[in-house]
Amino acid sequence: MLLVSGLTGCSGDQPAMDKSIAATVNQIPIPLDEFETRLAQEMEYDHQFKTTGSARYQFLKSMIEKEILIQAAIDQG
Repeated sequence: MLLVSGLTGCSGDQPAMDKSIAATVNQIPIPLDEFETRLAQEMEYDHQFKTTGSARYQFLKSMIEKEILIQAAIDQG
């Protein structure tokens, strides 16, 4: 089963999210500092990259997709 949580707000009786985690993929966290570091590296590499909210979301989404592929590869051996 695939479970992903990310930079979303909490509502209702859900537990508060850890602000040091950018996203969690199947109980594997993507730390916020790792996300910020990789985002900064991308900005250094691609000077046309703009850090809009949409760009940050897309970058996080790509990190989540990579983590899903890594987990799938590990599961398949």
